[in-house]
Amino acid sequence: MGVWYLGYLQHKTNALRLKHELFERRFQVYDAFRSFLGGIMHEGKTSHSACLTMLRETGKAEFLFGSDVPEYLLSAYQKGLDLVESHRKLDGDPRLPVGEERNRVAHENAEQVMWFANQYTVLPKLFGKYLNLTKLE
Repeated sequence: MGVWYLGYLQHKTNALRLKHELFERRFQVYDAFRSFLGGIMHEGKTSHSACLTMLRETGKAEFLFGSDVPEYLLSAYQKGLDLVESHRKLDGDPRLPVGEERNRVAHENAEQVMWFANQYTVLPKLFGKYLNLTKLE
């Protein structure tokens, strides 16, 4: 085998290794966000702590993805904080009394939880182009 061919094989091996490492790092971000969603779906609520954990665990997204993913994650973080606040109004101390305002906040809360539930269909489209190993760049 010629030196050129060995160099070519080494180049291909390095390119595949880099592809795999990029996939692994991107998948960690994806998995961290899915865990955050799972917590919300399990509890029907979230916490400031869970929102901050998600933000910390997905913080490398701005370096691993196009701008669409970090913007999405930041939006989800804000929506998580909104969910925390609506849940606090409903079940915190003091609770909103029964009435029109409580009904409005309960409806808002239900819509927020539904938004998070719907993200399971958004994630494959959003992350798919970055996690497809055949097209990984």
